[in-house]
Amino acid sequence: MNVATRLDLAISVAAVALGFVIGSVLGAVAGYRGDWIDSVLGRVLDTIMAFPLFVLAMGIVAAPGNSVANIICATAIINIPFYARLVRAEVNIRREAGFTLAAKLAGTSDTRVLAMHIFPNALPSMMVQVSLNLGWAILNAAGLSFIGLGVRPPTPEWGIMVAKGANDIVSGEWWLALFPGLCLMLAVFTLNLMGDGLRDIVDPRRL
Repeated sequence: MNVATRLDLAISVAAVALGFVIGSVLGAVAGYRGDWIDSVLGRVLDTIMAFPLFVLAMGIVAAPGNSVANIICATAIINIPFYARLVRAEVNIRREAGFTLAAKLAGTSDTRVLAMHIFPNALPSMMVQVSLNLGWAILNAAGLSFIGLGVRPPTPEWGIMVAKGANDIVSGEWWLALFPGLCLMLAVFTLNLMGDGLRDIVDPRRL
């Protein structure tokens, strides 16, 4: 059980971190530059979001083969639109703010203005999205493993353990599926509570 916990958490953290970095860069550039870059990124993100995300993850994993690396990449890809849209909106609001214009007048380059002045102001809301997506990424990884597209047995993983235990419920060995399922539920529930708490902290309407 401990090995399965470490594996699922590692997949979740790696996938969310990768999606965070790529989505943040794309969203920041699109929000700051605007014009055709913003339009192209918007259409790409709309295309990704048009698919049911779990089905899209299944297709991404099934094409190259199910492995931990492919699960991380698939989960990261379906997470990118969340971060790109959020950062784009935050940057678009602040690119004409007073502190941004002052930095430009002082001769600061666009890259430095974006990285040192605008993006840090978007981080609080980004951290809320990260904490919420961590739980969703765990569910995604476990779901892929449950249907046979995730981690390969005999590697211990929550989705595999639930799938194996489900076959033994009829024989009375219900605990084989119950305890991995409880661990999965508690992990996701804890991360969602963390996200709700962070959202309450950074919500300006509560200040």
